[in-house]
Amino acid sequence: MHSIVPDVDEQAVVERCIYSVKVPVQASEKLDSERTELSHELTAVSRRLIRTGADIIVSACTEISLILDGGDIDVPIVDSLKLLAGEAVRRAIGK
Repeated sequence: MHSIVPDVDEQAVVERCIYSVKVPVQASEKLDSERTELSHELTAVSRRLIRTGADIIVSACTEISLILDGGDIDVPIVDSLKLLAGEAVRRAIGK
């Protein structure tokens, strides 16, 4: 197993998407349209990684989970936000 990471330009796209989620947006309509655009950008990066041999996408930043719609990606996505939430619930109920 080996890691395939985004190239420098793709890393800039991913970082911009992450920071866009962190910046408060006043109008929810703008947020929805921006989120759709950001999702398309992250999907494009993911598809390029898949074309170069990735058989799984790791969403290692919780903000990515708020943007990336995995429906357009043909490999599994490891969603760090879901894993974090699941572990928080398990700990809260004592399991």
